[in-house]
Amino acid sequence: AAKLRIQEGDFPRATPFLQRALSSQQKTLPPENPELTKTLDTLGNVYRNMRQFNKAEPLLQQAFRNVEKVHGPEHPETANALDKLGENYLATGQTAKAAPLLEHALKVREKALPPDHPDVAASLKNLAAAHVAKGEYAKAKPLLERALKISETALGPDDPKLARSLDALGEISRALGDPEKAEPLLQRALSMKERILPPDDPSMAPTLKSLAALHAAKGDFAKAEPLYQRAL
Repeated sequence: AAKLRIQEGDFPRATPFLQRALSSQQKTLPPENPELTKTLDTLGNVYRNMRQFNKAEPLLQQAFRNVEKVHGPEHPETANALDKLGENYLATGQTAKAAPLLEHALKVREKALPPDHPDVAASLKNLAAAHVAKGEYAKAKPLLERALKISETALGPDDPKLARSLDALGEISRALGDPEKAEPLLQRALSMKERILPPDDPSMAPTLKSLAALHAAKGDFAKAEPLYQRAL
């Protein structure tokens, strides 16, 4: 029943099923049993999808400890658990805790997987996000550039899923005082979003504002103003 609710995106109704399963498994199964670990991970992800990161944290911590005990610290499954826990720490502003976990997850994935694997790209993006959260834009930029290259190869240069990476890379270039690099990235992200989203979709606003700010910084208010108007 929980699996069906999750597939439907009905996370609130999936939660009680998973809570009952977890309670039962904790009484009857050994602490590192794979089924118990899977339930911890699933319930943790359900809480993450509901943005209840504080509830997700202890579940993801326990899932990670179990996976590490079973597989060891250098296994891709351990990297997956680390990545989820690191993402959760990022979402709650615990950047100092997130960064070393995400760094280790990336190292493990780089050793175990092909260099163009989507999981490597995901790790690169997450670690870049940790650096951005600390204001370390120069460290974030090469990671995001690598992630974008992998995603472009896998998805093609016009896939709308690239828009978020283009946005982030454009913002980083802007923060590093490189508007010439920022503008084409942001323009490309906007073009992708315009193709697939309705004009009033909220995810358009950040790109419009960033592009407007770039034009305003160059004194080109004629280009900046309509973008600001669209972002409102």
